[in-house]
Amino acid sequence: ASTKSILPPKVNMTASLSNIELLTIPLTTLCVLLAILVVFFLIMTARKKRQSEGTYSPSSQEVAGARLEMGSVLKVPPEERLI
Repeated sequence: ASTKSILPPKVNMTASLSNIELLTIPLTTLCVLLAILVVFFLIMTARKKRQSEGTYSPSSQEVAGARLEMGSVLKVPPEERLI
């Protein structure tokens, strides 16, 4: 009387997992490092542009301020009278 197993033969899953891991771990590490480098260069570029192309420009505000009429900005104080 021979006993036959209904279960499929055992497959060496550790060998197939290690082959997958040998491929995915370096690719994942490479992608993470590439993303870190991209973010680093974006931050550095933004900082450099902020230094050279800021929004605050006193000279342009002085030119724009010189165009305003002084009469519309300053009110004439009330006339002082002696008691």
